This record gives sequence, C-alpha cells and structure tokens, in this order.
Amino acid sequence: MPIFLDRLPFDIVFRIAFFLDIEELGCLGATCRHFSLVVRGEAVCRQAVEKYAAFSLEAIDARRRHHEYCWAFHRLLQRRIAFATVQPKFFGVITRTSASEFIYVNGMLCYMQGLEIRLLNIHEASASETVVSIPQVLNRAKLDLDGTNTHVTLLNYCEEVLTFLLEDYRDTSGWLVIIFIADYKRRLITQRVDSSYRIFVINDSHHLCFGTHSELGSHGHHEWIVYRINLDSEVELDHGVGVQLENLVGGDIGSNVAFSVHNGYFYALSNQTSFELEEIDYTSFYTCMRFPLERSSQSELQVIDDIYRRQNSEGAINDSWTDLGLQVSESTNELTIVEARREYLGNTSSHQRTYYMQPVPFPTATPDASDDDDQPILPSSPSQEHHLSTPLATSSSASATTAISRYPANDVYIPLITPLDKPRYAQPRPRLPRHAHPEFGPLSLSLSTSDDTSSTPPPPPSSPGPSFLLWKTKHRAYNLASSSFLDLVEDDDEVRTADGSTAVVPCLRLRGAGRRRASPLDEEGWVRRPERDELTGELVEGSEERWVYGGVRLWPPRRVPGDAGEAERKGEGKSTVGEEVRLPWGKVVNAVADERSLVYGIADPGGGGEKIVLVSFDPGIRIGKTVEREKGDGGEREESRKVEAKGKGKAERGDTGAEDGVMWKEEAMYLRIAQ
Repeated sequence: MPIFLDRLPFDIVFRIAFFLDIEELGCLGATCRHFSLVVRGEAVCRQAVEKYAAFSLEAIDARRRHHEYCWAFHRLLQRRIAFATVQPKFFGVITRTSASEFIYVNGMLCYMQGLEIRLLNIHEASASETVVSIPQVLNRAKLDLDGTNTHVTLLNYCEEVLTFLLEDYRDTSGWLVIIFIADYKRRLITQRVDSSYRIFVINDSHHLCFGTHSELGSHGHHEWIVYRINLDSEVELDHGVGVQLENLVGGDIGSNVAFSVHNGYFYALSNQTSFELEEIDYTSFYTCMRFPLERSSQSELQVIDDIYRRQNSEGAINDSWTDLGLQVSESTNELTIVEARREYLGNTSSHQRTYYMQPVPFPTATPDASDDDDQPILPSSPSQEHHLSTPLATSSSASATTAISRYPANDVYIPLITPLDKPRYAQPRPRLPRHAHPEFGPLSLSLSTSDDTSSTPPPPPSSPGPSFLLWKTKHRAYNLASSSFLDLVEDDDEVRTADGSTAVVPCLRLRGAGRRRASPLDEEGWVRRPERDELTGELVEGSEERWVYGGVRLWPPRRVPGDAGEAERKGEGKSTVGEEVRLPWGKVVNAVADERSLVYGIADPGGGGEKIVLVSFDPGIRIGKTVEREKGDGGEREESRKVEAKGKGKAERGDTGAEDGVMWKEEAMYLRIAQ
C-alpha cells in the first residue's frame, strides 16, 4: 500500500519541513490545507528563515519584532516570487522633482528638491521625510562657497550617514560633506578633495571610504586611490593615508570595476587584467583587492589577480552589455561576484546574455555565536570552507588560486608571441549550474575541460522571449536572492483615441525571468550524482544540480489584439491588464534597483516636469495615501483611496481596483520633520 505524504504523522511532516528551503516550503504549503498549517508554524518558519535567509531584512525585522518569523517567512516568500515572476506589488510616483539627482541605497531614497536634500525610507514604508537644508549646512560648516555657483552631488546613504559633494563651478576641487542623521550624533564632517573625478563613497557604521580615479600609476595610466575616515573618532576629522589600488584596471563603476564594504573590509573588483589590448590572450581573470578598515595602508592591501573568469575561446563579448557588481548573499552573508555578459558562445552569430556568480575567494569572518537564540542558523557552505583554506596571493607572490602559464601547449599562435606580449593561460575550470543563469533557458554547462569550444555551438534557448536593443533597455539588474534578472525597457503600446481609432504610443515595461532549483531526481527516479572533473577526476559538489527556468515576461504584458473589443462586445466592460495598468512614461534619466524595489527617474518630453517612480516587489511596502489618475484623449478619471501602511502582519493584497493587487500611486504628501 503506498504511503502518501499527507497521511504521515504530523511530527514526521514537521521534521521533513526542516530540510526544505524557502521556496520549497512555500510550494509544500500551497498543495493542501493540511500542509498550509505546517508552513504557518512559528518553529518551521523560524528554521527556514534563519537557515536560508538569516541576513535578509525580513529576518532582521523578525528578531527585532519578538521573533515573528511566520510574518517574515511569508513576506520573504512573496517578495521573491513577485520578483522572479515580474509581478510588482506596488508602483507609483514618489515625488515630482529633479529625476537625475537622486540615489537609492539600502532602501533609503535621497533626492534633491530645490536647495534641500530629502530622505525617504522606502523599506520601512515611512510616511514622512527627513529634510536637509543646503544653505544651513554651508553656514554651519563655514564653507566659503557661493550658493548660486555650487553644485550638489548625492553620493551615498548608509547607517544613517548621508554623504554628498559640494563643488564650485569656479574651482576644480570640492568638499565632501558627511552628515550623521541619527538624533544621538548630529555631527557634520567636511573633507576637501583635490579631485572628484569618478568619485564614489561607501561606508558602514564605523568607517567611510571615498575614492577617485585620479592617481597616476608608474605605467602612465590613472588608478584608483581610496581614503578612509573613522566615523567613531572624537577628532573632528580622522582619516588615514590614501591606499592606491595599483594595477586595478578599469574606470567604469558597474561595468568593469566594483567596490564594496563588507565585514570590516573594503573590497575592489575588476574584470580586466591589462591596460593595453592583448592581441593574443587565452584566459580572462578577475582581480580582487581588499584591506581592513581598521588598518587602511598600502602594506595591508591584499590582492588576488587570478580568479578564474572564462576562456576567450568561448566566444566574443559585447562589452556594452557587461554589468559587474558585488552582492551579499541573504543566506550565508558571503560577498558574491555577479557579472552579466552578452556572449557569442561558440563563436556563432547568435548571442545571449548570461549572469555569472561566484563567491569572492577571501576568508570570511565567523559570526559570534555567544547568543544562540538571536544568531542566524548558517547552513554548511563548502565554498566557504574552501575559501578559508585557500592561501592569499599578493601582487608580489606566486599565484595561489589558479595555475597560470603564458600559453597552452602546442598552440598555433605560439610562434607569433613576442617578448612584449603578455598572454595568460589557465586550464578551463568547471562552471557549476548554480553559478550561471542564462537569459533564455539552460546553457551547455558540462564539466569538460576541452579547449576546443568553437566547434560545439550552444543549444538553442528553451524559453525564448521578447528581446530589446541596448538603447531601449534603460536599466539592467540581477537579484541574487530570487535568482532572477530585471530590465526596464522601452516598448510600444496601442491605445484608443477619442474617435475610436488606435494609436501607437511609447511605454515602459518591466522585463525579467527567474529560475528555481529542480528536483534532485532524474527521469528514472534516481537521485542525481555529482559529476567528475575531467582534469582532476574528483567529484564536483553541486554539479548534480538542475534548474527550471521560467520564460521571459513583460509587465504590464503586451495587449493581445482584439481582446478588449471582444470583452466590450460581450458586455463585460473589462479590459486587459495592459489597458488598466501602465508605468509612468518619460525619458529615463536614472534608475537604481535592489533586492525588493526599482526606482527610476523620468523626464516628460512634453515639458510636464520630472518624476521619481517607485516599483516595489515587497508586499510589506505601503506608503501613505495614494491617488489614481488616468489621463488620455478620452478624458480624465481620478479616484482616491487610502492604503494601509503595512509594516507587520500577514502580507496581503490591498483593495486597489487593479489586477494582481497592483497599486497605482500618483503622488504623496509627506511631513517635514527636519529644519
């Protein structure tokens, strides 16, 4: 007699649930009412959240809210599903102001409005703003700047520390202004910078790092120099000597270089290895550098310049689509390299974009386990154990992570290599399926170490979807937590005019797709075994994993011709989602995304002003009072409704009058809480 899972004793099902991750546990609860009760259990939700999302905002809030893990689990699950399926929970215009002068960091939206800097906490669903007056800052800091000739550039906001740059058009230098927004500090620090060329700022609660691409290296090319400021120092200004990132190639942040502060270290990453073009080269590597924030000096700089990236024989790359960043895993707190590349795999005419991920190969700090009740439950991480045992390679030492030579044996280009050439070669490395997310379905990710990849073109994509040119793709982002990518694209839409005819107008849509881990069983019902590395003969952990890829989706979806007319002829009076919901349209001048929201700024080509728009996938984000307004040739319709600010409780869909619980927010009024 077969044994069904729903007929097992509750205690056994309860123990089985402990071995399921967030998405698997959500699928279990959706099967029947019996299992939904299991998923609502506080103990099961706590185990899942602390084991697989211990460093997420939901887990932090659950610990802060007296262990409300059931609420945290369902909010986390709905947020990941919404992002992976491109189904936002909320969107609307946050404010009408300069669309290009804003930053969105760690859930805090900072934007300029006249001579004021306004800060709005999106993650906390705040209904009020903090306002910083630029003239008052100039008076308090006693800076000799003329307000009419001063330009303000917002740089960063983190740990209640706001940083911006003040520049005078009559001078090449500028002033870095650091303001402590927290009530218990209220300090203000100013630092003169000789050069603001490609300046960046990142910080944690104790240290702030700022850098510019202005230092000249011994090779004649500009390099990055980074300065550190101690935010806890009693001295008005305490900063160390600048650390020059020698031989870190690249000057375009987000494309070929990336910076981050994590666990007390400053990190710098580059996907290039040479300032000059190498005509003959075989293998591409990442270069990663770091130094401790407590001891920022040139002697403390650690360098790994041989992190395996790809074989150049895999195919050409369209560098215009390359995105490079450092993201932190919500489950392990590991700093992870995330890079998007559009490649002509197999040197064919077809190309597709693929997101590649791998942990940064530096030792990670072990969390303090002094309080077992509040500490996250970390899963065992083979990659982390490997990184802890890997010796570090400095710029003057031998390579420690990859065996590198100048060229492969018996290569036809060897006679053409001159002493001036600097080719690099390493044996092909196996790429795990979890570390490669193709745009249109599965890639050929075998563990073969053969160098001949040009004769085997990749398989055709299994889930093709709509594609857009680069100039129509306004923003690109990847969400490591939900294993999904998101694009903001410009498309065309058909609308009805007052005389009943149709007209084609431009519109903005979200485009994305996600993936999830497939069953560990093969087609015959057997558990998949890891594959062997052809080079070493060892089993490669993770090579047995398979993934299920969702098709590329557009939101709002494209209207199917004839659907609206057919509905009206039937007397239903209901149109498609594409007619009911539309993202605010305009020329996109700036866009930023994180793991739960997308914020973009638009300028109305018709002179209607500039706006900042929020698109959120977090069911817990509800901001103030919303107004729905629809304008067109057929007239104007306005409808007001109050939306409850949800910071806790079960994440539910609001009464919005739109499909899929999507709320349209035209404009919000906020309380001024700072002078």
